[in-house]
Amino acid sequence: DVSRALPLPLPLRSPLRHPALRALDIQPDHPALKHLESTGRLQRLPEGFLLRDHPDDPATPAPDPHAIAERIEDVPEDNARIEALRLWLEHHRLDRATALLQRHGDELCEHGHAADLWLLLDAATRHADTNHDPALRDLADWKAWCGWEWGSPQAVANIEDTPQDSWRGAMLHARIRLNRGELPDAVRLCRDAALLADSDRDHDTSILFAARALYSLGRPHDTLALLPLCRSDHPRNRIEREVLRAECIGLDDRAERITDAVETLLEHADDLGPTARLRAFLGLARLHLLRQRLRDAERVIDSLLRVGAERIADSVGGRTAIELAAMIAINRGQFDRLRQLAARLENVRGPRVRRLFIDCYLTAAAQWQEPPEHLTRRIEQLAREADAEGEGMAADVRCYADAVRARHAARHGIAPHDLPALPTDRQPTPIVRVSRDLARACLAAAHGQTPALPPIRDQDWPEHRALALEARATSALHRAVLADPPDPAALAEAIDLLDQGLTIAHETGYSLFLLDLLPLRIITALLRPDPGAARERLRALDDIARQHPLPRLDELRQLLHALASEHGPHPAALEALVHAHDTHPTVRRWSLWLLGESPRLSPLEAGLLPHLARRVHWTRPILTGDPAATGTARPGLDLQRALLWSPEGLTLDLARHGTLLRVLAALANRGGTADKESLITAAWDITDYHPLHHDNRLRLATRKIRRLCEDAGLPQPIDTLEDGYALRGPWRWIPA
Repeated sequence: DVSRALPLPLPLRSPLRHPALRALDIQPDHPALKHLESTGRLQRLPEGFLLRDHPDDPATPAPDPHAIAERIEDVPEDNARIEALRLWLEHHRLDRATALLQRHGDELCEHGHAADLWLLLDAATRHADTNHDPALRDLADWKAWCGWEWGSPQAVANIEDTPQDSWRGAMLHARIRLNRGELPDAVRLCRDAALLADSDRDHDTSILFAARALYSLGRPHDTLALLPLCRSDHPRNRIEREVLRAECIGLDDRAERITDAVETLLEHADDLGPTARLRAFLGLARLHLLRQRLRDAERVIDSLLRVGAERIADSVGGRTAIELAAMIAINRGQFDRLRQLAARLENVRGPRVRRLFIDCYLTAAAQWQEPPEHLTRRIEQLAREADAEGEGMAADVRCYADAVRARHAARHGIAPHDLPALPTDRQPTPIVRVSRDLARACLAAAHGQTPALPPIRDQDWPEHRALALEARATSALHRAVLADPPDPAALAEAIDLLDQGLTIAHETGYSLFLLDLLPLRIITALLRPDPGAARERLRALDDIARQHPLPRLDELRQLLHALASEHGPHPAALEALVHAHDTHPTVRRWSLWLLGESPRLSPLEAGLLPHLARRVHWTRPILTGDPAATGTARPGLDLQRALLWSPEGLTLDLARHGTLLRVLAALANRGGTADKESLITAAWDITDYHPLHHDNRLRLATRKIRRLCEDAGLPQPIDTLEDGYALRGPWRWIPA
C-alpha cells in the first residue's frame, strides 16, 4: 500500500493541518499523497487534508487519534505542538491537553503563539462548566493566561474574573496588578502563588517575580531577602537570581564578579530552552547597563534580535528586548536605528502600552528636529494614549514624556513656569521619576534657579549622573556669567563638573549627552582668557565626533570652530546654520542671536552670549527693513570685512570698491532707505548737492553694484525710488 510510505496512521476523521505536515516533513507534492488523491482516498482542504480507507465508505471507523497527537507532540517544533493540542482538545482528552500546556505552554506564549492557544482553548471551554471539572478549570486558567499574553480586547475582556485559588490564577492577577502600578498587591499575590505551586519551577517563578516587583518599588534589601527562598538550582533561575542580586548591590566589585559568573553560566547552560535563554540574555544586558557598559549591552541585545529576527517581536521577551534596544539607541543618539526598532513593533499584538515607551523615545529624538509647538502636541497625545490604557506603565509613560518635554524646553529657552508637570494619579517607578526630576532640575538651573537635586551616587544610572552634573554645572555657569568679567571660581567649578559629565557620557556610551554637554564645555573654554584651552577642547570635540557619529554634531562643531577662530564666525556661515532643515536647536538659537535677532533665550544664555561675543570680538549686526521679518533669511553687509553676503552663503568682496561700500553703508545706516542727497553726501563727502552735477555718479555706482552682485550670483541689493534708493527687503549690517 503506497499510503504506508507516509509517516502517520490512516485514516483521519479530522483534517491534518499544514503545520503538522511540515513538522513531519510531509511535502504537499509527496508521491503517496498524489496517488491517494487520484484514487479518491485523500481529500485536500485549505487547511490540510483528510484521509479515508475507502472513498465509498465514509463511515469506516477511524483509528484512535492519540497516536497522531503523540507523534506530533514529540516533534520539537511550535506548530506541531499546537496541532497536537488541537487534536487533544478536539477528541476531549483534556488531561493530555493540560499536560502538554504544562510542558510547553509558556514557551509557546513566549514565541508569539498566545493568540493561537487562546483561540483553541476558548473553543474548548466556551460553553463548558469549569467549576465542576478540574481539567476544564486548568484549561480555563491557561486560556486567561494566554489571553493576557496576547492582549487582544476580546481575550482580556473578562480576565479579572479568573479565580485566584490556583498558581496560574494568582500569578495572572499579580501580573495585572504589576502593570497597573499596584506593586504591593503584586508582591502579595506572588507570595500566595508560591504557596500554591506544584513544582519548584513554579515556586521559583513566583519568588523571582515578587523580587522583581520589590526592586521596582525601590526596596533592594527586601529583594535580597527573598532570593534565598528559591528552591531550584536550574541555570535559568540562577541567572535571574544573580542579575537581581547585582542590581540590588549596585556598582562594585561583586557586581563585576556576578556578571562574569552569568556569562560563564550562559556559555555552559546547554539545556536552556529558547525562552530561558532569551530571559538570561536580557538579564546579562541589564547587568551591562548596571555596570555602565552601554556598548556591551547593545552587543548582547543585537545578537538576540539577529537570532530571533523572524518572530522575536511577537514574544514577550522579544518585545522587552526591542524596548531595551530602543532605550539604548536613544541614549546612543542612534535615531535611525530607533525608527527601525519602532517599525518592528508597529503591528505587534499586545497592549498598546508596550509601544508607548518606543513612542516616547521617538518623541525624544524628534526634539532635535521639530519646533516646540509640534513636540508639545506629540507629548500631549502620548499622555492621552497612556491614560486610555489604564495600565500602571501609563504613569511611567507620562513621567518619561514630562522628562522629554523638560529637556526640550531647556534647549529652546522655555521657562519652567511655562511648563507645568503632566499630572498622573499613580506614582511612576523610581528610575523614571528620578529622570524627570533631574531633567526639570537642568531646566531650572538654566533659568537661574537653584536646582533641587535628588541624591546621586557613583553607582547610580549613568543617565542620572550625567543629568545631575549638567544641572550643577549649569547653575555654576549661571553664577559665573552674572559677574563682569565672568567669575573665575564659578567658571572653574562649571568646567570641572562638565568634564566629569563628558567622561561618563564618553566612557559608558551614553552619547546623547555629548550633544548637551559639549557646547557648554567649549563655551566655558572660550570664556577663559587662554585661547589655547578652547582650541584644545575643539580638538577633543573632533575626536569625539569621529567616535560618535551623532546627528547634528557637525553643526555644533561648525559654530564652535567659527567662534574660536581668529576672525570670529563668518555671517554667511551663521545664516546657513540658522536656515538648515534640522539644525541643532541650540546652534540655531545662538546663531540667530549672533546675527542680531532676538530669539527666546534662557537667563543663562542671555548672560552667557554677550560675554562670549566680547571675548571673540564679535559685533552683532543691525537689522534693517520690516521688523516683523524676525528669523527670516537676510542678505547682509559687513563693513568690518568689506563684503556683502547672501543667505545662501555667497559673498562679494568690496575691499577694492570703497565708494560702492560707502553707498551701501549709507543706505544701511539710514534704515535701508535714503534720498539722493544723503547718499551723495555720505559716499563722496559733497555738501553742495545738485542733481544735474551728482545724480549721474550715483546712478553709475548703483549700476555697478547691481552688475557685481549679478556676476557673483547674489540677489539684486538695491531698488530705485522716485527720490532716492532702498535696500531690497530686510538686511543685516555690521558697522565698522
